[in-house]
Amino acid sequence: SIGQAFYLAPFFDNNGDGIYNPSNGDYPLIKGDQSVYFIFNDNKIHTQTGGSPLKAEIHAMAYAFNCISDSSLFHTVFINYKFIIKVRNIYIN
Repeated sequence: SIGQAFYLAPFFDNNGDGIYNPSNGDYPLIKGDQSVYFIFNDNKIHTQTGGSPLKAEIHAMAYAFNCISDSSLFHTVFINYKFIIKVRNIYIN
């Protein structure tokens, strides 16, 4: 109702109805063993630059693996971004 994306955090839709409902077997789709999902945008007044908003919305998931046996995975945080440019409905993963 305020211009946000219809689907926010990704989820598995067990019955295909398009609505997140855990009692129907739906669950969040996370990457790694731990993750944080966050959304931000630039739809504010740009007081520092005076520029116009880009009308961009960014969905991001930071995630990590609890893999003690592989030091490269154990000490790495991955971040996946999805850029949504609302002016032209451009989606970039």
